[in-house]
Amino acid sequence: MKQPQDKNALVKKTLCLCMIVKNESHIILETLHSIKDYLDYWVICDTGSTDNTVALVQDFFALHGIPGEIHSEKWVNFGHNRTQAFDYAHQTADYLWVMDADDVLVGKPDFSNLEADSYSLRYGTEFVYWRPQLFKGSERWAYQGVLHEYAICTSRNETRKGFVSGQYHIDSRRLGARNRVDPVVKYLGDAHVLELALQHESDPDLTKRYLFYLAQSYRDAGQNEQAIAWYQKRVAAGGWAEEVWFSTYQAGLLYELLGDVENAKKHYLEAYEYRPTRAEALYSLGKMCNLRKDFFQAHMFLDAASRIPFTQDLLFVFKDVYDYLIPFELSISAYWVGDFEGSVALSRQVIALKDKVPLNIFEQAQKNRDFGVEKLSSAGLGTPGAGP
Repeated sequence: MKQPQDKNALVKKTLCLCMIVKNESHIILETLHSIKDYLDYWVICDTGSTDNTVALVQDFFALHGIPGEIHSEKWVNFGHNRTQAFDYAHQTADYLWVMDADDVLVGKPDFSNLEADSYSLRYGTEFVYWRPQLFKGSERWAYQGVLHEYAICTSRNETRKGFVSGQYHIDSRRLGARNRVDPVVKYLGDAHVLELALQHESDPDLTKRYLFYLAQSYRDAGQNEQAIAWYQKRVAAGGWAEEVWFSTYQAGLLYELLGDVENAKKHYLEAYEYRPTRAEALYSLGKMCNLRKDFFQAHMFLDAASRIPFTQDLLFVFKDVYDYLIPFELSISAYWVGDFEGSVALSRQVIALKDKVPLNIFEQAQKNRDFGVEKLSSAGLGTPGAGP
């Protein structure tokens, strides 16, 4: 007997764009063009533009016949102003789609059968992460945090979460007005804001988030020692395992940049032991060993990394590590430990991904293949099976 379908699931849900802007005239139209075909309504809060952002927004939606509303509000902080946008957008559509003014949708997300209270969307292609950006319009939502804010539901204690599937990603371009200053100035300014907020914060979840993004801000400002100190504080605070793992891994990367090999190795191993479902730490450790010509150790770590399947984690996944960087580095260590046939096979694996692989990696993989083939031929072992 055929099971009856949920009629609500068959009805296309309406979407309202929920956005805050300030001086975004240089990028806003590209963003709106990328999502206009999915929108039924829009609510945008302008927080003090002195350019023609507001006029561009109004003219764009008038041209495309999409109704909506624009509001002017004084800037306070990201959490406060995004919450205001939520309040204005409440019940304007089935779902509220939060977008940054410089984000661009690439591809086609699948918005059919939306039923959960919130949905995360995929960001990036090689550096991949998921962000909750779609929220049920009938519920009340608020953003927590002065910077790197996150949304909570204030009308219900328990909410259902989901993920938007489809062949798409969102490109977070970092081209908004906030990014039109020297990056060091921007990130040190962020760190200052977060340190002030941390001094007065009693919520443990927000405290952990501030610790994490303080580390991120100092890292992006090039203040590596300070970044390490904040990453270590974040690790000590515990909580979300993916964020603790990432903090440990980043500390390892920064120690390597500082030339502290022992601490880099220590943190890479700690990251792997903490979350053995992530291959990035073993990859970085193996690559570091390759650079130091410690090829047997490199081969051990990289071989172990190659056996870890692509992670199901949501936070900051280095997809290129899984796709081609592990086999690339492993081909190098394989050559130097005498596994020439393995080196050739791994190099060919990288070469076969020509459309995904950066040109410098592709060309080096070709050279590595040729080195391996030459060794096999000179040893009278013949040429490995056909391949690129």
